[in-house]
Amino acid sequence: MIEDKYNAYESLNKKLASFETIAQEAIRGGKEAKDATKAKNGALIIIIAIIVVLVVTVVSSKVISTNAAKKAEEQYNKAFQTAQQAKKYSSRVAADSNCCVVVQPDGKVKAVIGKNAGSHGETNVNSWTDIEAVSNGGFCTVGLKTDGTVISTKIINEDKDYPVNYGQTEVGKWKDIVAIATGRSHTVGLRADGTVVSTKVDESVKDSNDETKGQDDVNDWKDIVAIDAGYHTTVGLKADGTVVTAGETADTSTWQDVVDISTDGFFVMGLTSNGQVLCERTTSDIGDGSYYNDQATEWDDIAAIYCDEFEALGLKTDGTVVTTDVSSYYWDWPGEEGTRYRDWGQTDVQDWSNIVGLSSGDYYTVGIKSNGKLVITKIHDDEEDPEYSIDDGRNNVKGWKVKLD
Repeated sequence: MIEDKYNAYESLNKKLASFETIAQEAIRGGKEAKDATKAKNGALIIIIAIIVVLVVTVVSSKVISTNAAKKAEEQYNKAFQTAQQAKKYSSRVAADSNCCVVVQPDGKVKAVIGKNAGSHGETNVNSWTDIEAVSNGGFCTVGLKTDGTVISTKIINEDKDYPVNYGQTEVGKWKDIVAIATGRSHTVGLRADGTVVSTKVDESVKDSNDETKGQDDVNDWKDIVAIDAGYHTTVGLKADGTVVTAGETADTSTWQDVVDISTDGFFVMGLTSNGQVLCERTTSDIGDGSYYNDQATEWDDIAAIYCDEFEALGLKTDGTVVTTDVSSYYWDWPGEEGTRYRDWGQTDVQDWSNIVGLSSGDYYTVGIKSNGKLVITKIHDDEEDPEYSIDDGRNNVKGWKVKLD
């Protein structure tokens, strides 16, 4: 009996030990589960924190990127408006090698021509009214009226052996024009819708093949906000800041962020929104010479650019003016063969201030001051025979005022 009670006791102790083991394992398992839960929760918190950091970083990057893009856009728009305002003022003066044409504050036009300069009727503009802009260079003067139509002087005194009328005056049917530009044998107009129109070279004219370089091939241009023309070249600035060319072209395929353009037909120049200047030679075969327009790439703080036959000019943001050195090249016109070079004083602009626009006429430069008055460089000519001097009044616009509204 005692032995049976002992065996029962031992059996009970074993069961109790077993229950204790199970309980301890249960407790240990619960603890481990609790720790696992804590670990899992900790890992989840870390993952959430990482996600939050990533989201904040992405959002911040987007905000920074958006702000940077907005700032860049604001900078571009401001530079574009500044450049185009300067070009608007500049378009009120058309300085040419033989004459100078000016739009007065009342919209009427005055002109002067050198006593020794050959005239093709460029200054026959006294009857013009309601003029917004003028341009010359193709042996005529072209005027943009405030209603968006365009008029032109008639080419006269033409030498039949050396014709100069290639149809560049055929602008009478144009409408909705907001800007004009002239080359040697073509006239270009920018429409309000961003398309471009050009006169066509009359192929029936003698030697017209020498004038047909494709400079009038602009019918497919769209989204254009500014134009310029020179000799056998047409240049267009697109709304996205890129540049297109026609005729004797220049490689502007890599240009971006451009706010202003200019060409003389030998070079194409562009101004970026940060005030830097770009410059490329055109395909024009102008012979050997020394060319300095690319010196303009060293400029800074430029508000508007002007590319002329002999030099380039830059209007700075502070209203002062800079120029390149004077270029020279070989000229092969019949009876005028030889190297064309001369510093006639057209770069004597170092002392100018408060300038809002410029126009260059080969031998001289005209500056438009903020009060509408004109300043001009003096032509330095050592020609002893007054009948051959170019210092013959062709730049005599002293005291004239220009339209600025």
